[in-house]
Amino acid sequence: MKKGFIFILSLLLILTGCANNSSQQDEEKKLTIWAWDDSFNVHAANKAKEYYEGDYEVEVVSMSQDDIVQKLNTSLSSNSVEGLPNIVLVEDYKIQGYLRSYPEAFAKLDEIIDESKFSDYKLAVTKNDGVNYGVPFDSGVVS
Repeated sequence: MKKGFIFILSLLLILTGCANNSSQQDEEKKLTIWAWDDSFNVHAANKAKEYYEGDYEVEVVSMSQDDIVQKLNTSLSSNSVEGLPNIVLVEDYKIQGYLRSYPEAFAKLDEIIDESKFSDYKLAVTKNDGVNYGVPFDSGVVS
C-alpha cells in the first residue's frame, strides 16, 4: 500500500523514504500524477515528467476534475489508497475537506517545503493542524 500522496503538483515526493528491497525500490521509482485541464495542469505535469525522466518513471494521467474527486472520495471513504496516485492536483476549496477527513492518507511535507517561497494564503489551504500536506501550484493571475 502507498504511504500517502500529495495534493497539488509536487515532485518533491521523490525525496521521501528509502526502500529496503529491490521491489520496493522499483515501486518507489514510479510516480503517478492525476491532473485535469490538458492545456495547463496536465501540460505542467508533463514538463515535470520530462525533468525527472532519467531518475523516475512518471505517469501523468489526465482525467476530468469530477472523475478525480469521485475516485478520491470513493477510495478514501473506503479507507483505501490502493490505486490512488502519488500526486494529485486538486482545487484549493476541496483540499481542506480531504485533509480534515483523511489526514493519514497524505504525505507530510513540512521538512521538504520551503514555505518562504510561497504566499501565505496559498499555504493556508495545504495545511491541517499546522502540518503542510501540499505544494501550491497556481497562485492565479498577478499584475
